[in-house]
Amino acid sequence: MTITVIDHPEEVVRAWLASTVFGSLHPIAVTVARDIDFGDRESWFFEVVLPDPPPGEDTWSVEDIFDLQRQMRDVALDVGLTWPWYTAFKPETDDEPEELELEDRT
Repeated sequence: MTITVIDHPEEVVRAWLASTVFGSLHPIAVTVARDIDFGDRESWFFEVVLPDPPPGEDTWSVEDIFDLQRQMRDVALDVGLTWPWYTAFKPETDDEPEELELEDRT
């Protein structure tokens, strides 16, 4: 049996996420960073930018998000990415309510 060692498995997962469609979800951008999590463990943090949810919806399809997470887990394990890792989803446009965008001009 031959074992292949992948030098940067986090980049393999990042590139795979950026190029894969999950039902109605097609990532626009994916970033990965190494940082300390809430349990003081070194962890991988993936941020996935998705097109805004469909008009009239507050979020994306839960089934498609779960599909993305399941497939990501399988790919991460296949390429030897060390756990823990976390995935955050962000909309393409992050509109703040108007009252939060205005500066106090008094």
